[in-house]
Amino acid sequence: PATVATLSPPSRTRSNRRTSSTMSASSYSKGAKKRWNNIDWAHVKHKTLQAKRSVASVANDMVMTDIENITRAATRDSRTAPNPKDLRTIAENTHHYRSQYPQIMAILWQRLRSTRWRCVYKGLILARFLILHGADRCTTDIKAHRPELQQLTTFRHIDKQTGKDEGFNVREKSAAVLDLLNDPDFLARERATAKAVADRIAGASGGGLGGG
Repeated sequence: PATVATLSPPSRTRSNRRTSSTMSASSYSKGAKKRWNNIDWAHVKHKTLQAKRSVASVANDMVMTDIENITRAATRDSRTAPNPKDLRTIAENTHHYRSQYPQIMAILWQRLRSTRWRCVYKGLILARFLILHGADRCTTDIKAHRPELQQLTTFRHIDKQTGKDEGFNVREKSAAVLDLLNDPDFLARERATAKAVADRIAGASGGGLGGG
């Protein structure tokens, strides 16, 4: 007898898989788009700039002298205050007019012209310290830049996260430095006080300004 072939209904498995694959791709596309739209691009840009600055900082450390690196570290853009020992080391080295002095002052003015408020603020801390403890030439040079210091008395920097005007710190410190420069008697008294403090520190540590 003849064999009768039976035909099975066409399988829907491949079609179902194709439909499922299309739906999965569509869901993935929507999810990826949502994640893309939720990216905080301002934060990404901030982190990228931080990374670039970090790489540049490491590169500078490799080519700069010790005193340049110490001066940069004392005035860097960080929350920590300048190390007093570093400030004393910098002040000591301002007496080397032909070598360290130009390097120190070049970084100081670079910081005071920065757009980063912490660098400016720490630059002003260093400027005041050099007026009181550094070579006399420091005071002469800083006096010659009084117009720049005067501009800093109107410095403004609004923190985007807190809304706080961090420029207040720069304005206060620049005004304090100008007070020193504009009043010889006040400057003399402050220098005498600073010297007495430095002498006490030296006596307690058994060393000079570079000690302790």
